[in-house]
Order: sequence, then C-alpha cells, then structure tokens
Amino acid sequence: MGSYITRRIVHGLVVLWLVSFAVFSLVRVLPGDAVLMQLDQAAAPTPETLALARQELGLDRPFLEQYRTWMVGVARGDLGHSLITRRPVTQELVRRISLTSHLAVMSMIIALLIALPIGVLAAVRQDTAADYAGRLGAILGPTSGWPPSPSRSSRSGFDGFLRSASRRSGKTRPGI
Repeated sequence: MGSYITRRIVHGLVVLWLVSFAVFSLVRVLPGDAVLMQLDQAAAPTPETLALARQELGLDRPFLEQYRTWMVGVARGDLGHSLITRRPVTQELVRRISLTSHLAVMSMIIALLIALPIGVLAAVRQDTAADYAGRLGAILGPTSGWPPSPSRSSRSGFDGFLRSASRRSGKTRPGI
C-alpha cells in the first residue's frame, strides 16, 4: 500500500511538472508582448525602454533559464506579478478565493436541492413518466443552455445575460 501511494505521488508530481512546462511554453509562444502590455499604450515606447523592461522582467534571458527561475519562485511561494494589475499574484489569488469559494458552495447547494429530489423521485417511481422526465432533464439540461453558463458563447448563457443586463442599465462591468 505504501509503494502504491508513493508511486501515485511521484506520478502526480511528474504530471504537475509536465503541465507547468507546457503552460509556460505556450504562454511564451502565444502572440503578443508582455512588455507592451505593461507599458503605456498612448506613448510609443522607445527601443531602449522596451529593452530595459524586458531585462527587468527577465525576458531577455534564454527560455530554460526563465523557466528555472519561475519554478524556483513557485517552489518558494512566489508566483510573480500580474501583468495587468502589477500586484503579486498571491495577493490577487487571496483576494478572489473568498468569492470563488462562496460561488462554489452555493452552486453545490443549488445543484443538490434540484438533483436530489429528482433522483429520489426517479428511483421511487422507476420506469414511470416522472423517471423518464428526470432522465431527460439530466441528459438534455446541460446542453440546452439552461442554467446559464459563462462557458457558452458571448451571445448566450450567463455571459449574454450579463451583457444584456448591463446594456439595459447603462452600466458596464469590467471584462464584459
């Protein structure tokens, strides 16, 4: 049993390392420039300013050295700074974890309040119209667009609801 747990932990660490390397690589390959994102877009930055900013961010170093520096920082608990807010990423995560956990708990409660009664009804009245309706809802519900989901296209689901609500109220929300 101990060797099984050890193997699983080692496999998990290898997968984490592979995923971190893949994500780090993909971020470097994507189009766009982190330096231009941080600098003021209104004023055209000079090549000297760009070179200095790249040196401060460590983007002038070789790829594997950048990855090693990032991994050492992650191992120490330093996730770097946000390119948008320029605050430490750990502060950004702490700031958002409360709302995220509340949302997750409330979603689970709502899902259980809906799913448990339907599941019990379907189990008690097996092969009846109520059972078939419960099965149909379980299969078609997530694909029908209800409840609204932010993963849907921008014209439907929760994102579309927020866009239309912000247009009606005249207020805009960041990111929408």
